[in-house]
Amino acid sequence: MIAAQRASETAQTRFEQAFEGQYRLSKTASPSPPDEWVIDHVQGWHLVHCPSLPSCTLLDAQGIKIGWLLGYAVGADGQLVGPDLVKLKRAYSDDTFWDYISSELTWYAGKYTAILITPNGGRAYFDPVVDLPAVFNHSEHALASSPLMALSTPLRVNPRIKYPRIRKRGGNYGMGQTCDIRVMRVRGNHYLDLDSFAQHRYWPLETDSFEQENELPESARIITTRLGEVTGALLANYDCLMPLTGGNDSRTLAFSARKSMYLAKACYSHRTNYKTGVDSEIGAKLAHALGHELHQIDALSAIETNQITETEISKLRQNFYLATGYQNAPSDAELVAGDMLPEGQVVLRGNVLDLTRANQWPRDCKFYLGHGIDLLAIGTRSAEENRVYWAPEYQEWAKTLPTGAQFFLYDFAFMELQAPCTLGARLQGYPHAAYVNPFNDRRMLAECIRTPTNLRKKGLLNAALHAACEAPEIPMLKQVLRSQRAQ
Repeated sequence: MIAAQRASETAQTRFEQAFEGQYRLSKTASPSPPDEWVIDHVQGWHLVHCPSLPSCTLLDAQGIKIGWLLGYAVGADGQLVGPDLVKLKRAYSDDTFWDYISSELTWYAGKYTAILITPNGGRAYFDPVVDLPAVFNHSEHALASSPLMALSTPLRVNPRIKYPRIRKRGGNYGMGQTCDIRVMRVRGNHYLDLDSFAQHRYWPLETDSFEQENELPESARIITTRLGEVTGALLANYDCLMPLTGGNDSRTLAFSARKSMYLAKACYSHRTNYKTGVDSEIGAKLAHALGHELHQIDALSAIETNQITETEISKLRQNFYLATGYQNAPSDAELVAGDMLPEGQVVLRGNVLDLTRANQWPRDCKFYLGHGIDLLAIGTRSAEENRVYWAPEYQEWAKTLPTGAQFFLYDFAFMELQAPCTLGARLQGYPHAAYVNPFNDRRMLAECIRTPTNLRKKGLLNAALHAACEAPEIPMLKQVLRSQRAQ
């Protein structure tokens, strides 16, 4: 955390602004955190976090404080977990305690980190795709939301993925690597042992099957029902913003929760290029069908008319780098659009719904190691060099998956290797609201993966989802652009 504070001073930016919504857990107390930040302790571990990050105290069955749930979680019952206190159904001294915890947390949806610390050991559990970012620094016994928050000493450039090259040439971090050689990013579906700082898989189990169980209409009903529950719980408890576009995902998300959408603080879209301008027009029609007016963010116009200056954009980019640990930054227009959000606590996103289209899979739906590595888009090397350099680690990761999941490597690589290093990590660079994916839920993810890959690639699952949630037949972006080209 000291590294984050010093980097902010060097950049002449406010630490509280750059590291909004972030946290650090460590064995040593963080010196001089901002006055308004929350400080708490359990069993010799010290937690410090931004007050805008929700924190729920966890008690065992005997009422003993054993940790915290950070972020936004919806339980298997469709209710928000917490928000202030949760009493678990097992005592930490129970022989079945950790099995119970693993089973209970498997079915939480949302964006969260659960930290449990007992006299018998400690663990941290994470949402399926680590949407609430999490990195760890074993040398400091620290778990944090970003690399600079995990460091008390100056950053040491990771020679495997050098961040100056990421900044200049683009690309992602991958395979758990970060900008610092001592700091690793957590994998999805693994818990972190807080004694050894080793990661251990807890989902899927060897007994889990991902063979098709239901016909498309039933799978769509299961997904949209659960998606409506999760989205509805978030809408009922937070000031939520719903982005609406001409794509599949926001349509599925919004209309699965149609009954709760009156609670949304705003529906919005943003114009950052020509396509997103068309997106906005479609979004306005969708918003009207939901009983909302669309808030349109015109980032291009803001830049073109100097509503926001180059100096201000430079500051947004600088803060993005600090907050994310030097992730590849988005375009100026995307940064500005994030800065122009309507006021709200949570932005409801559909990123993880990518799996419904099987967009990780090649056309022939076969597995190729090189293709799997290409999807990670790891920076600093050529694609050919990456295929050779990262192949051993990719193959070692693949071996950790149980038999039933081995046939779906692309899907699990998205959840466990790609998304933690990209989606959650990069969205942390937009500090005005928390970006939460309601589809980030293992029940929905499993049902999606069970749908035959060729049906997903053909768009049939998305069509079934739209039918199940009774989405209006408003043309999609692809249809509108195709019609415009035909004219």
